[in-house]
Amino acid sequence: ASLLKIVGYRVETVEFVSDQHTPRNLMLRAVRTGAPAKADDLADYDRLVADWGVHPALAERIAPELAAARDRA
Repeated sequence: ASLLKIVGYRVETVEFVSDQHTPRNLMLRAVRTGAPAKADDLADYDRLVADWGVHPALAERIAPELAAARDRA
């Protein structure tokens, strides 16, 4: 959700199945708005990735868009 927000989407996370049934029950709904990235959103994403020690596959797939968003912020 953070990545999509950074590259210009309005994102909602929706719980579509009760967590009684499955721990993985979030759906992302995103609409392209073209809104510029905010420095706070970039900092939050960078902190999250560093804290968890992950490399999201989506970040690799949208690397050019992510780099452009960083340049504009």
